[in-house]
Amino acid sequence: MSRVTVEVNVVNGKIEVEQTLDLRSKPNNVRIFWTLGTTDWNFDDKGIDIVEITNQFRDAKRINGGQAYRWKDMNSDGKTYKYDINLVAADGSGRKLALDPVIVNGGGGGDMDGGKSGA
Repeated sequence: MSRVTVEVNVVNGKIEVEQTLDLRSKPNNVRIFWTLGTTDWNFDDKGIDIVEITNQFRDAKRINGGQAYRWKDMNSDGKTYKYDINLVAADGSGRKLALDPVIVNGGGGGDMDGGKSGA
């Protein structure tokens, strides 16, 4: 199974990450690991929340004490999936941050806007 790592950082109170995770050049069956570049924040229980769950995604897991999050992606349908990154402050204050980038799956020549262009 192939592995992809996505670095997630928090700069000036905002999440910074590659907005489009393009997996079209990757083989089928990819493990995606999101890792935090700071110990001031952790992934919450729904740290990486894929908005439209299909059979493409399975085995979500928060790992490394909340410093990383993993999904297994079949990466075979060529579709674009929106997901949310959900962080909670490690200091126990309850502060939260969120961001909504996308995953572009391979296997079908997926379009970058999830089919919303009307084409």
